[in-house]
Amino acid sequence: MASHQRAELQCWIEALSEKYTIVFYDNLETIQEEGQEINNRFLLIIDASLLVDMNCINRMSKCIKKIIIVGDVLSPIQQINMIHAGACGCSERFIDKKLMFRAIAAVLKNEIWLERRIIPKMLKSIVDKNFASMNNKKFNHASFDSLLVLTPREIEVIDLIYDGIDNIEIANKLNISVRTVKAHLSAIYRKLKVQDRFQLIVYLKDLHVNRLTTM
Repeated sequence: MASHQRAELQCWIEALSEKYTIVFYDNLETIQEEGQEINNRFLLIIDASLLVDMNCINRMSKCIKKIIIVGDVLSPIQQINMIHAGACGCSERFIDKKLMFRAIAAVLKNEIWLERRIIPKMLKSIVDKNFASMNNKKFNHASFDSLLVLTPREIEVIDLIYDGIDNIEIANKLNISVRTVKAHLSAIYRKLKVQDRFQLIVYLKDLHVNRLTTM
């Protein structure tokens, strides 16, 4: 764990010391100096107040692959930028002990740990980032034509999903029930041969289209 003061992460230290060996650092430079000696053995929890900028996370991720950022108030945009910079998770400073262990377990399994409400925005940011690197490419017309199997309502649903909107918001915008949204999604997954929401967004990325409702 890394923080200016041990007390800033005391709740995490007390909780996790029941199961894990805790090593405390009061600066990031020491961790970087130790380099490969700790690369494969550590999961690093960093107090957000230690970060001068996002480059700090990027540099640390070269030493330690599994990083969780802990802070008092981390906005959705901050958390998304931290993940893009190399962090594997973000969390509020004071959370239930069970959530601390769930966060650690998720990151150790190479998963991303974020608040559920941020995940759609995170997925959309990944897609947008990939679109930006594809500006000079042509549409994948073969895949684009495959959307013709969808109904107009299903097109509306995936357009909103691409915008990072969750099922409840989609239901409100389309004036339908959440259950109906889920039914549309099941049909969409089946028709496009994708397994889940993430695969659907990746599929949309491959189409290289910005707004499906302009079809």
